[in-house]
Amino acid sequence: MPIPTVPHSKRVVLISYDMPSAEHQGIRQFFRGYGEEGRAWVSIQASTRLLLTLDTPEGIRKEIEHWADGQTFIVDVTHSDFSGMGKKAVWEWLDKARSECKAIERLRARARLESGRQRQGELIAKRYGYDSKQYEDWIARDEEISSLDRLLDDEGKA
Repeated sequence: MPIPTVPHSKRVVLISYDMPSAEHQGIRQFFRGYGEEGRAWVSIQASTRLLLTLDTPEGIRKEIEHWADGQTFIVDVTHSDFSGMGKKAVWEWLDKARSECKAIERLRARARLESGRQRQGELIAKRYGYDSKQYEDWIARDEEISSLDRLLDDEGKA
């Protein structure tokens, strides 16, 4: 059984910046590189954005430095509690982005488990042979685990 390909982890980062007016064009170009507002990023306030990205806060800071000069504050808020008053569209965007991050994390965890189970089966087969009682027992246990995984997946979708 091949190991499934899963996407890279994503994160939601909060970017706040204080820049001279002359630098605003650069920061706008930075965000446009991620597409139009509402897809990979959303504006919370005049100089504060949320960004759905594969990059780290440090990587984002370095990228912004290519576009604009000023003060930035960048923090990963993927798993942080949050509260505030603002536009409904911003809260909806944040919920959707964080859900996407969690779904990718679950896929990555599942792939690690499947990879580990696959390696375990290969080791048992190598040691005892594919037609051994030990390997047959391992297959039966692995099928039970896979069935439980599918049940948990179905419960999570409901």
